[in-house]
Amino acid sequence: MTLVLDARHVAAIRRHGEADYPAEACGLIGGALEGDRKVAVQLVPLVNRRTDSARNRYLIDPACTIRTPTTRRRRRRSTGSTPGPGCRMSS
Repeated sequence: MTLVLDARHVAAIRRHGEADYPAEACGLIGGALEGDRKVAVQLVPLVNRRTDSARNRYLIDPACTIRTPTTRRRRRRSTGSTPGPGCRMSS
């Protein structure tokens, strides 16, 4: 399966990696399946929470995966609320 990123996504990933250097950059890619391709439609840069070996490893706070805009909308529809604070998106 192929991951399709357009030029603005590639540029955003590059900027995030450069901003977080020398730590490993991390984040989420949201998208859609189109046949045998995964097409990126949303990037969510996140903070690497790793306190040891952050130069070559990363840790994403699990709470961050439920705080993306798409997931928040789904959660609000199903539970009427959003998760509490504690996740900081990377700049």
